[in-house]
Amino acid sequence: MSRNSKPYSRLYIERAALDYPHGQRLIRAFAGRPIVEIDDAHQVLGRKRQDYQMQKRDPAVVAIVLRPPFLYRAPALVRGERRLPVFYSDQARNCRYDCDYCFLQGMHHSAYPVLAVNSEDVYAEAIERAREGDFWLSIAYVSDILSFEPLIPFTRDWINRAALIPNVTIEVRTKGRLPESILACDRPSNLILTWSLSPAKVVRRYEGQTATLEDRIASIRLALERGFCVSIAIDPVLLIEGWREAYAALISDHIAPLLHAGVESVTYGAFRMGHDHMDTIQRARADSPILHYPFVESDGVSTYPVSVLTEIEREVGDRLRQASDSASRVISMIGRIDHEAAIE
Repeated sequence: MSRNSKPYSRLYIERAALDYPHGQRLIRAFAGRPIVEIDDAHQVLGRKRQDYQMQKRDPAVVAIVLRPPFLYRAPALVRGERRLPVFYSDQARNCRYDCDYCFLQGMHHSAYPVLAVNSEDVYAEAIERAREGDFWLSIAYVSDILSFEPLIPFTRDWINRAALIPNVTIEVRTKGRLPESILACDRPSNLILTWSLSPAKVVRRYEGQTATLEDRIASIRLALERGFCVSIAIDPVLLIEGWREAYAALISDHIAPLLHAGVESVTYGAFRMGHDHMDTIQRARADSPILHYPFVESDGVSTYPVSVLTEIEREVGDRLRQASDSASRVISMIGRIDHEAAIE
């Protein structure tokens, strides 16, 4: 079930991060709370016998100096039908939110958000790679980066630099509200704000600490009014009780009107996860029924059986295409599952 977001109790910061402007910004943000200087983030993140869920209930932030490489090739699980090469950055790792189905809880021993203070190095690598050709850049693949805007303005900084790399499409995906600070920014045509939408009962039960469905939709409408490029993701589709009716209502009541209001595209996909991550999460999360469906494994990826994927394609994909004036605005992630499930 949804839980209220807890304030961060303390800051762990690498000594090397203290000299960076964003490092000093974090020091100011945590004034009055414990600040622990460390030589290396592994001293915190690599501890044995960490309790992921307990850390979600009592969160801390770890500030680091990110080491190269600063951009990674995205796995096929997130590329979908996009024809451009897809990369992601990890200026922020782990998430403020607490979604039951998040793959990060199977990938990391620690739930603490990890924030990099040396953003300029990431921007420099993006500019250098842009000279080689067009690509798609997800800056929120391993974290809901927009939620950290009050601590470090990652998204605002990317917006201000988007004009330097006009051939790069920058995607910011979120389950949160649109921060006021973003509304005052320019609206670059190569930056897309993507909201993940789920039926309200999925949000309440399985997307802990996230914005409500109503708040996300309000943020979408506000972003459209201010001239931002906006897209929607229904990903993952989950086999909850009454899922057909729940997703049909989401599409007819909310997504169809948003498509007519100017949303550029909708992406959808079935639940899927690297098998190693899935195995770890299932052992730790006996409390979440959506993680204990009889999944099938193929090439290292756990997902629903083909018969279920076909039904999701019909119940969700076909409805979205009917709601859109152009099939090209509807992007399927189903059928793009291969062995590249895990992040190296």
